[in-house]
Amino acid sequence: MKTRIVLFLESLAELLGSRVWYCGWLILLLPLALLSKVRGRENIPMHHTATRGLIIVANHLSYMDVPVIGTLFPPSRPISFLGKKELFDVPILGTICKNGHMIAVERNKEHSTVNIRAVKQALTLLKNGGALGIFMQGGIGWSDIKRSPIVLAERTNAVILPIGLTQNVWFHTNAWKGVDIGPYQVTIGKPLTVSNLGDGNPETRAERLWYVICELSRPKA
Repeated sequence: MKTRIVLFLESLAELLGSRVWYCGWLILLLPLALLSKVRGRENIPMHHTATRGLIIVANHLSYMDVPVIGTLFPPSRPISFLGKKELFDVPILGTICKNGHMIAVERNKEHSTVNIRAVKQALTLLKNGGALGIFMQGGIGWSDIKRSPIVLAERTNAVILPIGLTQNVWFHTNAWKGVDIGPYQVTIGKPLTVSNLGDGNPETRAERLWYVICELSRPKA
């Protein structure tokens, strides 16, 4: 049974709608934001276009990656992240995911109803010029590189924005798996098209994109 405080916070998240990323998350991240370093901010396509979508592709270190990347963009350029469907069942966080326009996916079930719906949502978003966020490993610290950014870019002519994340972890929260606290180094690469990644099948192009992200995520002095 949900407590009154949980119900209140979920109601607040629903009231804020998509702006929840720029209110609750921004307050939570303010101390980290002041200490984090962002390079390549000028590479972010800030303006929404009705003809070409944007796929933000990054490595995945922590659940904090989502708000860190999300708050780099203005409210006029919101990002819909792909996220595992289990997050939608977590009190408060699930409400934030829904109101933050996150798209639910199901791991290791490529042709499930959830994933078919997710693909349709992603294609519609990109064809309408929206922004989609994908963590290329599929999970925190995973090494199974996903080809989905390439497949979606090929089908929609979307631009790919590679981002490399590095974190100076102050402490790891064992109680909340995947939530590491500490300032980030965020390096934003130049926007790419599929053709910039050379010829080949989606798997080959995905490997080249992952190499770009790995280079961006190397710690900087």
